[in-house]
Amino acid sequence: MSATPSPNTSPAGYLVHEQQMASIGKVILKLSPECQRVFLLKRVYGMSCKQIAVLSGIPVSRVEKDLAKALALLKGCIADQE
Repeated sequence: MSATPSPNTSPAGYLVHEQQMASIGKVILKLSPECQRVFLLKRVYGMSCKQIAVLSGIPVSRVEKDLAKALALLKGCIADQE
């Protein structure tokens, strides 16, 4: 799912997209602050797990664990919407 709907999206499709993005935002806010940070650094800023680990002062394994947790919650959110 893209953060921006395609230019060919109908008004109804745009509304659905906006609702999905709002739901994803709510799920992200349910994560711990550390998990939110890791997820956003990876998915929004495109950092590698190693870069996030160095920046955050945590092991790469912790970064990977936090990402897995965030993705599992988001996957559940998307599955609930379908």
